Amino acid sequence: MYESIIKKFKINSRMLFFILLIVFVIFSFTTKQKDDKKNVFELLSFLDKTFSTIDNTFNNLSNQTLIFPNVKENYELVVDSLSKLKQDIIDFEKSIPNQTGEELYQNVRSDLIEIYKVSYNRINLSIEIYNVRKNLITNVNNYYKLADINSLSSNKELEEIIESWKTVISFKKLEAKQNDSNEIKKYYYDKIEKEEDLLTKLSLSSSNSNTLVIDNDLKENIKKLQIERYDSFLRLQIENLENPDFGEKVKKLQNSVKQLKNS
Repeated sequence: MYESIIKKFKINSRMLFFILLIVFVIFSFTTKQKDDKKNVFELLSFLDKTFSTIDNTFNNLSNQTLIFPNVKENYELVVDSLSKLKQDIIDFEKSIPNQTGEELYQNVRSDLIEIYKVSYNRINLSIEIYNVRKNLITNVNNYYKLADINSLSSNKELEEIIESWKTVISFKKLEAKQNDSNEIKKYYYDKIEKEEDLLTKLSLSSSNSNTLVIDNDLKENIKKLQIERYDSFLRLQIENLENPDFGEKVKKLQNSVKQLKNS
């Protein structure tokens, strides 16, 4: 059910970019005033260039993550690339042409700034996710031991599992933030909340005595958990950037450009 909801909200932003580009070309040759034509052409050329940079950089990086080995250095590489793209977006916003005070022209600029903001926030979230996911590499094997909770032999081993589980939960919380549907987000947050409750109870088991003692009911509930696997490199999905909010902002920009064309 949740996959169908996700598909329902997906926006084909590349098609919208293509439509926008057609509008730009037509408009650049039909503007009546020479100065206005130059100003609009500069703005729309800038828009096209910056969209291409954001889209191509993100898409190329996404393709690379398909073949990356699951090692710390590759997570750092992705974070570094995304950080540079984030800085590019900051620079783009500062450099948007502003040659006329006309309302419709300013509407296009304003809508473009909104798209930069969405892109910046989505990329920033991806950076957070990759930084936390990187930490799972070194301790994920301790988390996997939850699947066989009866095999634990010491409080030290339990404490290692607890610390690893905390990291996994932190990662799951960040991943859940990527969902734009409140229904899907609530579904994941409810699951995470149940895990946190079990984690709290397990933490009390390690602090109550020097001898390892875990309540049998707690063991049974932990056995029911779905132990996620984190052995493969985390794929960067284009949907992580081009979410429904991003798509809606693009459509709003498209409408502003059409209004400017028809004025």
